[in-house]
Amino acid sequence: MRQRKNRAFTLVELLVSIAVIAILAGMLLVGLRRARFSARMAECKSNLKQFSAAVDIYRGNLDDFPDFISNLYSAYIDTKEIYICAADRSNPKGNEGGKPPHEPDSLQYVETDDNLNNTVYEKMRNTDIEYCSYLYEFSGAVCSWINPNPDNITWKQAKIQEVERGAGLQGGGAAKVYGHVPLVRCFWHITPDIPNKGYKDEKMVINVAVEDRNIFMSGPAADDWKKEF
Repeated sequence: MRQRKNRAFTLVELLVSIAVIAILAGMLLVGLRRARFSARMAECKSNLKQFSAAVDIYRGNLDDFPDFISNLYSAYIDTKEIYICAADRSNPKGNEGGKPPHEPDSLQYVETDDNLNNTVYEKMRNTDIEYCSYLYEFSGAVCSWINPNPDNITWKQAKIQEVERGAGLQGGGAAKVYGHVPLVRCFWHITPDIPNKGYKDEKMVINVAVEDRNIFMSGPAADDWKKEF
């Protein structure tokens, strides 16, 4: 009876097998990263819609916008988890507020940060919410981007004017109708470009419109949300 000989892998066959496994593992990791990214985006959009619905109920009861979205807790929003975006990279999450630390200094609107670091507006916000990843554009904080601002116009007042006006002047004086003023925004899904203190990606800011709760994407620059979407 002929004995069966065990045939060992040659070095070439072993290397080919390792290469195939590495390629398959790489493809799997890419797929997992994409799935995780999509899941975070979906969760964030859901959070924004919940904020928008809660603001609508608040306005129906009090005929005004809340000064901070932390004031929606716990009468209008019953969980603190909604205030944190899964893509938030700060530690602890929500500690950096609505603008990531790599946002250009000129666009760091710290007065709207809805976390325990905002001691200037501590009495206007709900301190039960210690951290928040989102930028609320209808805040009762005085605008830092209106400079000078002798009348102490608040974000809320400025944004209400934008909603009523429904258009912004573009180059050459031509009116640009946008009609989707952001209510709440998330800047945490953008890939940072740290050396230049800016962003690599375009149209990766998630916004919920105050007029119709529409979710739309925009770039990170100050007026990018006014562009067509």
